[in-house]
Amino acid sequence: MEHTVSYCLSQGLAKVRNEDLIGFFDNIFWLLDGASIPSDISVHRKFDTLWYVKHLSLALTEIVCADSSRPLSDLLSDAIASLVERYFTGDGAAELRGYYPPSSTVVLTRITAQKFDYLVLGDSYLLTDANGSVESISDLRLRHVATDLREQCARLLRARELESLAEVERRLARRELAARNSPEGYWIAGLESAAAEHAITGTCMLSQDRGRLLALSDGLAAAYEHLSLYSSWKELLDAVETEGFQALINRIRHEEAADSFGKTHSRPRISDDASGLLIQIAP
Repeated sequence: MEHTVSYCLSQGLAKVRNEDLIGFFDNIFWLLDGASIPSDISVHRKFDTLWYVKHLSLALTEIVCADSSRPLSDLLSDAIASLVERYFTGDGAAELRGYYPPSSTVVLTRITAQKFDYLVLGDSYLLTDANGSVESISDLRLRHVATDLREQCARLLRARELESLAEVERRLARRELAARNSPEGYWIAGLESAAAEHAITGTCMLSQDRGRLLALSDGLAAAYEHLSLYSSWKELLDAVETEGFQALINRIRHEEAADSFGKTHSRPRISDDASGLLIQIAP
């Protein structure tokens, strides 16, 4: 059985840098979507979102290299614990105190004979096609946090009230932090290794040793979810397979630029990093 891999990492419009990352080791692949933080919230000058996704990916590589056969939730838990032990114990913990801590969504997949395992933590997506039927897997618990503020952000964006929008985004970020990694809130990779235990996990059996996997950040999933560029997840997956990622990115950026204040397509932000990882499996 062989697999073909392609990917994309596209920085959002008007963003300074891309905070997503894609990594792999042997038969395990991952997509990390670093959580954006409003610019005027206090973030540590070193331990920011981009730093976190890079070092979480490095930690995953080390853990997977040691033993890739363990449950995916254990691999992620140990990677987070390793990162925290290395950088955020003792003086490191004190140095981060008072700053908004970084975090990231995680999509983690492992391809083995006749099946693939998956883990999804946070609001990234995994599209699976193991038997001719495309399914979407995502952890949408974050959407249920501060729904009033999310709706207010969308209204202010449409009204172009950008100063008021910035203030509501700050309030939303604080509410999200308060609800992070708690039973009443949502779970995401941050500084608590136990969050991995709350990820969505599963196994898909391959039909005739064939299948497709597409991991997407929410910025790429917006093509279907918010911008209505495709009528179904299957149509989006087929388009990536036949046309490639760049055609999808071009369509997203064109639509975002044409509807820069969300009047036609209501959405949580004007634009976002858009990243994807496509794995095609064949005998």
